Amino acid sequence: DACLFLTPALVLGQERPIALRATTVLDGKGKILHNTTIVVEGSKITRIGGALPADAVIYDLSGLTVTPGWIDTHAHILWHFTNGRLAGRGEPPEQAILAGAENGVATLNAGFTTIQSPGSPEDKYLRDAVAREIVPGPRILTSLQPITNSKLTPDEIRHIVQERKAQGADFIK
Repeated sequence: DACLFLTPALVLGQERPIALRATTVLDGKGKILHNTTIVVEGSKITRIGGALPADAVIYDLSGLTVTPGWIDTHAHILWHFTNGRLAGRGEPPEQAILAGAENGVATLNAGFTTIQSPGSPEDKYLRDAVAREIVPGPRILTSLQPITNSKLTPDEIRHIVQERKAQGADFIK
């Protein structure tokens, strides 16, 4: 089997609907569909099955299986290696964010359309750039920073959770 990934830039640059003809489609809800069509308009799947839109760009994926995008629930999108070692300390922030963008493309190309990145305040910038569609990448959910102090009181934890939410955290670690 082979995979076809439509990056946001490619999909958004397409004004005509896209129709994918596939032999097997896993619908993400437990059904396996055979010999069907997926219609994409803009960046959204608008339907599975039915007639092809008259002006659609058609991709024939006969003999292939199409699956929903995968979700990685623990990925550090900004982590990368330089000269065989984990990069980070002393690295210019511009270099780190570019490495994160490169990781985002690799992650998306591997089939992951959503990731959860626990514990990096810089994730927010990459998350927002992907959401604005200025760089390709998976949807990023971030905790911004983990809560690690085991001596915090419940009230202190609640306060930190409220702060993280106000700062834009998608979840708490």
